[in-house]
Amino acid sequence: MFFTPAGNPPRFLSHDERGDLTRFVARQRHQLSILANSSWDSGYGQLVGMKEYPEMPAQPGSILPAQVYSQARSLWTMEPSEDGQDIGSLQNQLLLGEGDIAYYKNISGVLRGQWEKMDLSLIPINMTVPEPGQGMKDPSNDTKKLYEMSPPKHIYRNEMEVLDADPVNTGNVTDNIGNVQLQLTEYPNRKFPNSNVSVVESTVELLDQKEEVSHNLKLRGLHIKSTGNIVLTTTSFKFSGQYALPHLLLSSGMFTESKEIMVNRINTSLTMLEELTGPGGNLHDIDVGYEIYEDFVNAAEKCEYIIYGHVHSTGLSKDELEEVEDELKTPLGRPHKKVPYLRADAILYSPDCGIALKSKDTLEGERFEQYYKRVRQTVVMGIVLLLLQTVFMAIQMKDTNTPSTISRVSFYSVGLMSVLDGAICMTSLVSSFIEFVALPFMAVVFIAFALTSLFEMRYMVLIYRSQIYESVADARAREATRASNGQQATFVARPDGTIVAPESNNNNNNNEEQGLPTTETNTTTTTQTPSPVDIDERQIMGMIYSRFYFTLLAFLIISLTAASWPPSLRKIYEYVAMFILYSLWLPQIYRNIARGSRRSFLWSFVIATSVIRVLPVLYICLNQHNVIQHRYDPVLACLILGWLWVQISILAAQTVFGPRFFLPKSYQTTIYDYHPVITEDDLESGFNYTSLGESKSPEAAAEEADSGQGPSSKAEDTLLPQEEHRPTVDCAICMMPVEMLVVPKGRVHIASTPANILARRRYMVTPCRHVFHTECMETWMRTRLQCPVCRNPLPPI
Repeated sequence: MFFTPAGNPPRFLSHDERGDLTRFVARQRHQLSILANSSWDSGYGQLVGMKEYPEMPAQPGSILPAQVYSQARSLWTMEPSEDGQDIGSLQNQLLLGEGDIAYYKNISGVLRGQWEKMDLSLIPINMTVPEPGQGMKDPSNDTKKLYEMSPPKHIYRNEMEVLDADPVNTGNVTDNIGNVQLQLTEYPNRKFPNSNVSVVESTVELLDQKEEVSHNLKLRGLHIKSTGNIVLTTTSFKFSGQYALPHLLLSSGMFTESKEIMVNRINTSLTMLEELTGPGGNLHDIDVGYEIYEDFVNAAEKCEYIIYGHVHSTGLSKDELEEVEDELKTPLGRPHKKVPYLRADAILYSPDCGIALKSKDTLEGERFEQYYKRVRQTVVMGIVLLLLQTVFMAIQMKDTNTPSTISRVSFYSVGLMSVLDGAICMTSLVSSFIEFVALPFMAVVFIAFALTSLFEMRYMVLIYRSQIYESVADARAREATRASNGQQATFVARPDGTIVAPESNNNNNNNEEQGLPTTETNTTTTTQTPSPVDIDERQIMGMIYSRFYFTLLAFLIISLTAASWPPSLRKIYEYVAMFILYSLWLPQIYRNIARGSRRSFLWSFVIATSVIRVLPVLYICLNQHNVIQHRYDPVLACLILGWLWVQISILAAQTVFGPRFFLPKSYQTTIYDYHPVITEDDLESGFNYTSLGESKSPEAAAEEADSGQGPSSKAEDTLLPQEEHRPTVDCAICMMPVEMLVVPKGRVHIASTPANILARRRYMVTPCRHVFHTECMETWMRTRLQCPVCRNPLPPI
């Protein structure tokens, strides 16, 4: 509330603008007096724009052509009936409201369907705005003075030539078929609570078949409650539609009652307008009045329309329908019949554009109360899904509560979930301003915000923090792997954590062989790699939150913009966006391949998340009566469902057959092996060892072999020193000795025997050349991915 802009300040009206506004109010008062003094037989009188149709009018003085009149009368007298009654026997019931057919007393709702152009040859009626004072009988002196002030501007000047031109404006429909949406809002009359006639305001949207061209019309009309018949019309400077509504009825039975209601309603509106624009009105009130005047001016540039419609009967008795409407108005949980749908047929006629349209099939919809009830039920189901997603996310976070386990999880998989949930939160926040569904949407906002900010975003921070040093660890692991494979490495890791260039290492080895001191005189070939500095978690949170909100806002802005695109482009965007958002497990599949891990997310989390997130897609794509009026699109539903199934299948296959089972070896990246084959060269380049019992060093063993005292060189290649003769190092975790399996030079293949593989599995060697017991190191790496000795980052197991 405090951050909402105050809006534009009221503008100061010029002398001419005030004159236009005053004349506008006087003209509307004059039009009302014509309606109040009229009768059924007198016709429209001098109402602006109400001219007789040039050829074959429905009756003398009528603006309706005979063809449109006959179609409208047939519509008003035709009611589908299960008992097979003909039109003639129902005519009195449908025109006068006689009989037991039950119709909705309140038709507020939205109807949708298709329209088609009627094959009629119609003559457009030329509508012009009369000069000020024309047709006004004995205007008062004050009114005369108003008209003598200055020539009127805007719509009055030169009778607005644009209105006489070939209309290419709103309402000038050129297609033969399209879609239509008819929104009806019925207003009860407090002065005539028991009246059989009520005022209805309507918004009509006419779309072409491709939904590329839209025509929006605002109309006001009358609803005959006992017959289900409605008549609607536009109103502007060139067409006094609402003042002629009682005369547009197709029978005189409801004329008097309709006239009284319209006179009362228009008089109330004009009285309020006169108070706003009178001498006591402030600048804001006068500005509001001038906006009403401008609306009439702008409406004159559109095609005028008259709509005749008939709302079908409900199929219930009058008592049953009364129970239904009472429950809809004041829901108390009373038992009642199933709420009937709104069904209607309509004819649209434009006198000035010469266009006649009709509903191709019956328009269908529902009452606003029933629609909002369905929205609330759907939102409640969404709340349940969000709660389930929150529970499974908490279980997943609890399962991966150590750096070793959380490092297997893909950051971007959780990021896709957070973007989708954040979009749900923002959309629900906007929807919570709708009064009738505010409470359930506020609950969605709270749960979605908690899921996104407290769980998913926190999870992303933990994942990012555990994986932030992976690049350093991977680089050292790659170099260690290359060195162990006999390839030329760019650097060699020493036990103290320093990185030494191979040239420097070779020079030092040569010096040692010659008995020379091994002082590091060449400082250009040795570089000290400092231990990574821990990044503050607040910095990580700030970075991730800023990127997340930027991505979320960009996605929402693009989506809102796409809503105004043509249907073909809008459909393409929808498919692409949904395909990306539902690629939930694709980043995890890639990470499993890159890290060589079989297990990441819990399978319960994978299945539950996939089901929870695909259910809304199936609802909006397969349910033709979904609350957001999404088109029926089984292709999109099958695409998303199949794409999720493919991702889950690949995850399952990675668990069973290995994360890289489907990739050729040429495409597989190197994964560091914590159980490498240690050769005598490795001992010479940095491993410290001690002897147990009578064990001898590899150098001594080699000397004995050369002198013939050691084992025979013809022994089997699979024989290695027994456990009591193997070199050892101290485990820095448990401080107990670690027995290492050392392979002699040129006999690396011996390490591949089953017994030697099991022996190598007893200890782990880090990229920084430190050795630990396997159990000790696995326990250590569950809590942190750092070397216990030098604190260098380690790749996950």
